[in-house]
Amino acid sequence: MKKLCLAYGRNLDLLRMKEKCPHCVLIGQGILKGWRIAFRKYITLEKIEGGEVPVGIWQIDEEGERELDIIEDFPTMYRKEYVDIEINGKTKKALLYLINDLKPKFPDKLYFERLLIGYNDFKFDRKYLDEAVSRIDAKF
Repeated sequence: MKKLCLAYGRNLDLLRMKEKCPHCVLIGQGILKGWRIAFRKYITLEKIEGGEVPVGIWQIDEEGERELDIIEDFPTMYRKEYVDIEINGKTKKALLYLINDLKPKFPDKLYFERLLIGYNDFKFDRKYLDEAVSRIDAKF
C-alpha cells in the first residue's frame, strides 16, 4: 500500500535518498502548517500555532517505509505520526518521523551542513534552520 511521507531534514538530500531509500519516489514539495523546526541535536518538528515548515513529499510503499525506519532508527530515536497536509487543494494524510528526545541541543556543524544539502536540492530558504538554532539559546 502506498502512502505519503514528509521530509524536512536529511531526507531532503536527493542523492542520499536515492542511495538509502530507493523505494521512495519524490512527488513534490509543500508547506506543513502548524509546525516548526526544532533541534534535539538532530532535527525534528514541534507543533506551534502559526508555524510552517517546507517539506519534501515522498510516496512510499512498504519497502520504502522499512528503509526509512532503518535510517530514522525507528522506534528508538524517531517515532511516527500522521499529519494532514494540503496538496493541490486537497487535504491528505502523510507520515512524519519525529524525534523522541525532548531536550533542545545544538546540531553539530557537519550535521547542519548536511541538512543544507537537502535545502539546496529543494531550493528552500535556510532561515527555517537558522531560526530553529537561534531558539535553542532561549531555552537555556
